[in-house]
Amino acid sequence: MDSAVTISTCFFLQNLYVRFQTIIDFWKCLPTELVAVPGQWTHTEIVVLMENTRLLHSELCELSKTFTEGYGPLLSGFYTFSFITMLVGVYFIVNNNPLSSANNALKFRVVIPFMIHVQIFSFMVSIIVFVSFINDKRIQMISYLRLYRISNLHLDIKRQIILFMNQILAYDLDQISAYGFFEINLKLVPSIIVLLITGISTMIQMKDHPLILQLNNDTKTFLIKLFKTS
Repeated sequence: MDSAVTISTCFFLQNLYVRFQTIIDFWKCLPTELVAVPGQWTHTEIVVLMENTRLLHSELCELSKTFTEGYGPLLSGFYTFSFITMLVGVYFIVNNNPLSSANNALKFRVVIPFMIHVQIFSFMVSIIVFVSFINDKRIQMISYLRLYRISNLHLDIKRQIILFMNQILAYDLDQISAYGFFEINLKLVPSIIVLLITGISTMIQMKDHPLILQLNNDTKTFLIKLFKTS
């Protein structure tokens, strides 16, 4: 299930990324100073391409917003349950310290859960990385628009740049997020790591608490029954 969620999410994010890149490629086709070039670009062609690029950007931002509305609840649940799984799983690995055991079979059994937690974390980070690619393209588009001196441009071109800037600033508030609970960007990676370390440290300090003791005993009982049946 984790693989299906990650692959489908990254597939749609990659599509969004390629389309943002296409818009930037369209913009690079324009003359450097946005002025007519005899035999190559007319003033009308420049204005039309700028307007079409702006409209394409607007539709693409709507697609990004639709993606957040559709995949937001899924991503919210995915990150929440993945974090809880890593928190509890890594806690048991650290708290029980099975690697110090002389039993090689027990050591081997720890490797598989550890690899699963690493895989879950890599899935979470991969989605964040794909979203960061899209955010980089948005920032790149803003940097292109800010290169021009609006005061020296024609009125029609100046209007298109102002509309484009206002459009980007308006859609910039609609970042890809987990249904509004938190934004998905590179800042989320250190936040997950800090929360994971803090949570594990807190659970280890509370290992003598009745709830934690019951959780340990129930988990050990379940694993013993599982290994006996297998």
